[in-house]
Amino acid sequence: EGAVAGAATAGTLGWLSALGIGKKHIVKYEDHLKAGRYVLVVTGSREDLQKADAILSETNPAALHLHTEAA
Repeated sequence: EGAVAGAATAGTLGWLSALGIGKKHIVKYEDHLKAGRYVLVVTGSREDLQKADAILSETNPAALHLHTEAA
């Protein structure tokens, strides 16, 4: 079970890197996953992200980060 969870985490973290999320954030997200917490990724237009940020802010998240693609 641990090997499967480790492989799933590694795949997810590679995916986050491919989205342009920086390594320092990925390491934090890995810690959250290992602790049994959730990491939610939202993609979309700037307007979609602003809506998601407003909704998620109301849930008192442990952390909320907005990553934008590099130009």
